[in-house]
Amino acid sequence: MKSVRKITASKKIMAYTIIITFVIISLYMTEINARNTFVSISSTDSPTVSITVKDAFYGDADGDGKQDDVIAYIEHNFTGATRYQLDVYPTLILPSGDEYTWYYTLNTRLSSVTVIAYFYNHALESGNYTLTIDAFLKTGGISHAQDSHIFDPPGGKGDNPPDFSVSIA
Repeated sequence: MKSVRKITASKKIMAYTIIITFVIISLYMTEINARNTFVSISSTDSPTVSITVKDAFYGDADGDGKQDDVIAYIEHNFTGATRYQLDVYPTLILPSGDEYTWYYTLNTRLSSVTVIAYFYNHALESGNYTLTIDAFLKTGGISHAQDSHIFDPPGGKGDNPPDFSVSIA
């Protein structure tokens, strides 16, 4: 009789194991489906982005006492969707021709976002600086926008390595 009880108990354990496994897999699949949501796109418009460098100038953004940082206001405008995912590549070209390209990403429901970009320890030469912004909207396909701004900060000297950060204005 003992062997009959062991078989019944092991069948119950196996049944519970199958049920628990099924529940775990179901919860996992629900989580995957929740992450794979799509961006809603208007039926009349394709999503678009426009980008404008509103201003770029030098200053002491990092508080090191040197006017060797470039500060730029970059405006991003969107149409045609309810959420926008954007990769942005700001490139600062020094008068010597040295280029510094950085990267940031935006994911927003707003139709307009202005960021302040800080290029720390970049304003080290006299002459014209060029700031070029390349933006790639990844909502509803890929679209591209670009803007450039030329400005002339005074020369400076610094010994800190170049760095970059952005903040929402």
